[in-house]
Amino acid sequence: MPDVQAKKKLFYGWIIVLVGFVVMFATGPVFYAFGIYLTSMVKDLGTSRGEAAIAVTIMMLIGVVVNPLAGNAIRELGAKQLMLAGLAVFVLGLALALDAQRHLRDDLRLLVMSATLDGASVARLLGNGATHVRSAGRAFDVVTHYAAN
Repeated sequence: MPDVQAKKKLFYGWIIVLVGFVVMFATGPVFYAFGIYLTSMVKDLGTSRGEAAIAVTIMMLIGVVVNPLAGNAIRELGAKQLMLAGLAVFVLGLALALDAQRHLRDDLRLLVMSATLDGASVARLLGNGATHVRSAGRAFDVVTHYAAN
C-alpha cells in the first residue's frame, strides 16, 4: 500500500480574513482616528472643524447605506463585475466633478487624499491649477525602559 500524504490545502476563508485584516489595518486609522488628523487638515485646507467633520460624517453615513447593498451585489454578481462597475462609476464621477469645476463652479475644490499615491502626479492628472497640499504628521519620541526580572 503506497504511503500517499494528502496535501492540505489552505482554507480559503483564512485568505479572506488575511485580506480583510490588511485592508482594515491600512484604512482603519483614517476612519477610526479621524480626530488625530482633523486639526492638521483644517489648518492645511483653510476650512472649519465643523465642515471637515460633517464631510466625514456624511461619508460614513453613505457607507452605512451602501455597504449592505454592495455585499448583496457581490454575492449576486461576483466580485470582478462589481469592481469593474465601481471603477466605471468612479471615473464617471471624477469626470463629472472636473467638468462641473471647469464650467459651473470655478470655486469648487476637489480633495484627493492618499497615503500611497504620489500627490504631485495626481495634481498634474487633475490639471486646471490643482495644488498639491502636503500635511505632515507629528513624530513623538519613543523611550525604551528595561525592567529586569
